[in-house]
Formats: sequence, C-alpha cells, structure tokens
Amino acid sequence: MSIALPSFDPALLLRAQGVRVAFFDVDGVLTDGGLLIGESGEALKRFNTLDGHGLKLLRRAGIEPAVITGRDSPPLRHRLQALGLIHVHYGTEDKQPAAEQTLAALGLDEATPVLDESQRKANEECVLSRDQNHQLDPADVIRLKAFGLRDANLTSALNELADRLDPRRFVRVHRSAIVNIESILQLEPISHGEFDAVLRNGARTRVSRTYRAQLEKRLGQPL
Repeated sequence: MSIALPSFDPALLLRAQGVRVAFFDVDGVLTDGGLLIGESGEALKRFNTLDGHGLKLLRRAGIEPAVITGRDSPPLRHRLQALGLIHVHYGTEDKQPAAEQTLAALGLDEATPVLDESQRKANEECVLSRDQNHQLDPADVIRLKAFGLRDANLTSALNELADRLDPRRFVRVHRSAIVNIESILQLEPISHGEFDAVLRNGARTRVSRTYRAQLEKRLGQPL
C-alpha cells in the first residue's frame, strides 16, 4: 500500500531548516479542545497518540518541543512526562516570559509557535516574526508582541510599527509589546515602578519603567 506524502514549498522548507524549538499549547493543540465531565464533576481531556508520536519525531529531527499551558493537573503532567518532554510550563497564562526562559535555557532567540487557530482568533493578538506580514483591522487588535528581540531586524520592525500606528489607540508599554489602550481593563503594580496591564482577553503585559511615561500621557493621569 502506498501512502501519499504531503508536498511543501521548497522555500518554506529552507526557512524551516533553522527551527530548533517549537512551542505548544495544550487545549485545542495537543487535545481536541473538548471536555468530558465525569459523574463527580471532574473534567477529562482526550490526547491523540499520533500527536505524541509527532512530538517524539520532532526531537529526533533536532527540534525541541516545549509546552506552555495555562492548565495544571496530575493527568496532564502524567501525559507530558510520559512523552519525555523536558521544557514544560504549567499554570502559565502569560506565555512570553516562559518562552523567553526556555529560549535562554536552550541558548536560542527564535522559536516556532504551534497554536490553536480558534484560540489565536479569540486572543485577537498579532505575533510578529521575521519575514511574516499580517493585515489586520486595528480595531480588532488587542496587543502586538515581538519574540526574539535580540534580532535587530525584529526590533527595528516593532519600532517602525509603533511609529505608524494611531497614537490615540495604541501605546508602547514594553520593548516587546504594543497594546490597544481601549483593551486595558486594569493596571496592577508589580515592583520598582513597573505594572501589569490586564487586557480584555485575560492576557497580561508588563508595563516597563521605560515606557510608563508614555502610557501615563495617553491615559492623562499618573500611575
């Protein structure tokens, strides 16, 4: 029996040669997104064994799979440990610091995210990476984040984007983040003059001291 293998654009294959780590969420990515509720109210999730095999194949190919999930439970830990995953962050809603921690541990500054498409649309975020273009309605954007800021080209792209966006709607709050002012629900003080901006999609973005004055000016009040 012959099996038809998928074909890929050679240019895409060349770009993928540099990938050394892939980040995965759990819900809707390593599971089918559904929940089974037991008699006692416990929530059960179904993992696909083929996904597990795929993660092992990634490691054999020299690509390290890493998981960052907002969930945490004994069954989840058991499943990921059984797959031999080393870089796993549980109960993590703000995924950027966890991703940067993993990248630092691996000595890397770029990664490939594997996301649930419906979740990505629900988050209403744009993630910038090299050689990618996105056309979005600014009114639909909550936050723009850049990963791998040790890449001078990416830093320059984010700076240019900040200059081109409507200053009445968007504000730079961190060297790696721009937010839609209308999406900010509250600001929580952290330490040393920094804040966490809680956004309407539940995400958190650090407001650094460097960009705090810009946010204060746009809000018309001190923090």
